Amino acid sequence: MNLKKNQSIRVEKIFRHPIKSISREEITQIKLERRKALPFDRMWALVHEKSSFDELSNEWQPCTKFLRGSIMPTLSAVESEKLDDQKYSFKHPDLKPISLDLSDHADRESFVKWILPICSDKLPRPTKLVCVANTALTDTPFQSISINSLDSLKDLSKK
Repeated sequence: MNLKKNQSIRVEKIFRHPIKSISREEITQIKLERRKALPFDRMWALVHEKSSFDELSNEWQPCTKFLRGSIMPTLSAVESEKLDDQKYSFKHPDLKPISLDLSDHADRESFVKWILPICSDKLPRPTKLVCVANTALTDTPFQSISINSLDSLKDLSKK
């Protein structure tokens, strides 16, 4: 983005996705770090049964290894709220709200069971919720932040 001198950008809303491309959380402020993703953004991802996700790798892995709202739009309606360090509440219009500690293996399994009813039978089923240590699972192999217009958000919300 090339800004002219004295030109500013107005930020209307900030969303982060604790679970890659699934749960969205609107936040009012955030401290950014150079060459880093938003804190707590895309820390987790939902692996599917046909995924080649490598659990032993501490490296970034591409989005094709995960279920995402772009291929299963019902997942995009999941909202999240950070309650504490790794504790989140999740809600979806078709599901009962749930609160989980994502650092707990049993709670991660509970998330997979919770989300199953809204998953399509025509796509790979979710199998586990995973995290890659110290790596945001952004859309690029480097830490990044996605900037979209509100018009794009409105368009995506209709799908």
